Amino acid sequence: MEKNRTEKIFLICFLSILAIGLLVFMSICLVNRGRNFFYFSGKTNMEVLEQKEFDSSLVEKITINVKSSDVHIVESNTNQIEVKISGNKKEEYQVELVHGELRIAKKGGNYFCIGFCYIDYEIEIKLPQSYQKDINIKTASGSIEIGSNLTSDLEISTISGDIETKEIGNASIKTTSGDIDVLKAHDLKLISTSGDIEIDSCKNIDIVTTSSDISIDLLELSKNGKIKTISGDIEIERTNGIYVETKTVSGDTQIRNNNRTSQYELFIETTSGDIEVE
Repeated sequence: MEKNRTEKIFLICFLSILAIGLLVFMSICLVNRGRNFFYFSGKTNMEVLEQKEFDSSLVEKITINVKSSDVHIVESNTNQIEVKISGNKKEEYQVELVHGELRIAKKGGNYFCIGFCYIDYEIEIKLPQSYQKDINIKTASGSIEIGSNLTSDLEISTISGDIETKEIGNASIKTTSGDIDVLKAHDLKLISTSGDIEIDSCKNIDIVTTSSDISIDLLELSKNGKIKTISGDIEIERTNGIYVETKTVSGDTQIRNNNRTSQYELFIETTSGDIEVE
């Protein structure tokens, strides 16, 4: 009888500790949305794995298709496109120009691990200012940073990782989790599940998200635009005198200086969350 009581007390204590641990883990996940908790940076031990240069006049398109890698695009002072791949584990990457397409991908099977992974890779691409061709980036995890002003058509698809860009032209960004920060864009199409979206300046937008706060400093439509979200606040500081139509289930809506005679309309739909347009 005493043995059974001891076993029950032990089981209750064990389950209580497990429940507390799960609650702590879930809290950290909510605070740090967009981070991969089983993926840790090892950049202190990184070495150059691949480094190549290409004549930019021969490159009609850049395609990056990798799994766990940070991607950084920076400005070059030459007419060459420079690709440098660094990592803390020796892996072979494919960096080649095929029929005008610069392809960057990891060779062989995909890296897989269970538990805490310390594998980290970084892809840095230096682009000349004159480059205006398509760029396609596809990753599973890792941050994507566009530190160069681009007029190219940009397509980004990632599962987890923050995305940050400077001035870009027409861009399509699709992500599951991770914050999106855009300095300036012309036509911007965003599809996101979770993660905050911040845009300093944009001409045209088409945003569909599940759970995101959306903040836009300046929106200057030259065609009809759309923002659709289930939960999250939407705030737009300035517009070019457009007409804003809203549809919401719960949440406060405040539209100032709404121009019903404008030829351009912004349609905002949300299930829960406040909408504010100055």
